[in-house]
Amino acid sequence: MAVILADREMVRKGENSLILKLGFAEGIPVRLETRYGNAHNKVLLIDAGGEQASSLPAANFTWSAQARNAENLLILRGNPRWRNAVLTTGAAIATTPRR
Repeated sequence: MAVILADREMVRKGENSLILKLGFAEGIPVRLETRYGNAHNKVLLIDAGGEQASSLPAANFTWSAQARNAENLLILRGNPRWRNAVLTTGAAIATTPRR
């Protein structure tokens, strides 16, 4: 299962945002965060059912983040407690009623 949870305003205003392009190109559903003023959640959970890798990038997945900014990335492997926390939090955010 793959879902992209994106900041509504960033997607709406950011012509350089890669979120929708990546989602549509790969057929991944995109859900927009509308509960908060800004969504700064940045987590990639890869292969949640196996020897998963989770990454916590600081980047906003924009052209500027890739081309001009100094960004950082934390990768975690084989940590089921972290994986379960990410899945639980992500499911709660994705099912929160929209404004």
